[in-house]
Amino acid sequence: MFDLAPETGTMRIRSLHPGVSVDEVQAKTGFEVIVPARVALTEAPSARELALLRTQVDPDGLLGTLRITR
Repeated sequence: MFDLAPETGTMRIRSLHPGVSVDEVQAKTGFEVIVPARVALTEAPSARELALLRTQVDPDGLLGTLRITR
């Protein structure tokens, strides 16, 4: 997850998903990002958030079938 550093407007790593390293993010981003001294682990979505995603945002499950290629 990213946010913008208020002082520069540069993208900054806010948290990492489990199993993803800072090095992987740096390598795959394609541009310079700010890496804070401490990077949090992204929290898993709550049951309510998952329910909203599955019933309101993507009721047909299409997002789970997408594959990003380069």
